Amino acid sequence: MALVSPSMLWLFWRLRALSVPELAARLDSCAAGRPEPVRDGSRRTVRRLRLGQRLLNGFTGPVRECAVIALALRRAGVPAFLVFGCEPVPAPGADGRRVMAWVEVRGAAVAGFRPPYLYPELARYPDPAGAS
Repeated sequence: MALVSPSMLWLFWRLRALSVPELAARLDSCAAGRPEPVRDGSRRTVRRLRLGQRLLNGFTGPVRECAVIALALRRAGVPAFLVFGCEPVPAPGADGRRVMAWVEVRGAAVAGFRPPYLYPELARYPDPAGAS
């Protein structure tokens, strides 16, 4: 089995120039797509997707990386959500609160760089009311 399917690598290549707002808009319009070799939203699958994305696009910011992973999972038919949260209290000497992002599948965080339970949720893409 390939580390990441060729169709996922092609998706990463096509998404490389999009900004985070453009990726979030695509998440809103993306229903569960065609079945791809990615069948689950496990951490192992997310690590493979992250590796494929980094190999093609290099290291990007964590918010953008989570947006690309969430879009790739949704295109594969996995009910993934991109979730944004912020620090509850600004760090000492900081101008404001930092915004964090993570990917949730079936209510569990599978991608992100900080534990999401520490951060109040600000937004979720796509909107759960309209998501499949």
